[in-house]
Amino acid sequence: MKDYSNNLGDIDITSEFSGITTESSAVVDFKSDGSYLSQGAYTIAFTSEGFTQSFPVEVSSGTGDWYVEGDRMILSEGFVKMSTGQELISEPGEMIIDELTANKMVLSFSNETTLNQNGYESIVNVSGYYIFTK
Repeated sequence: MKDYSNNLGDIDITSEFSGITTESSAVVDFKSDGSYLSQGAYTIAFTSEGFTQSFPVEVSSGTGDWYVEGDRMILSEGFVKMSTGQELISEPGEMIIDELTANKMVLSFSNETTLNQNGYESIVNVSGYYIFTK
């Protein structure tokens, strides 16, 4: 779910989108030593009131550290970026572990970002989940 608010002068515009991954070559390898390696990309299709627009998302090629604290996975770096370079997960990244089995992990996240483009301020709230499989 993505909630997008934009202020154009004295006019506030709010839009709500839902999104689903349509293509994926993304891989995140969570290693037993507490490090991870991420690479790849995926495309997410955002839909709002019958309108659909696709955005490429790049998984930062790199490494970081991870650990579990209660029902949360903490990452030393955010590893997902929009094609604009804007991070979807802040640094450090923190996600809730919704499901964890021997072959599947479901992590949910929520993030609010303020963007300033061409003199206009936009507030973007992104929430969703990642499903990792072995």
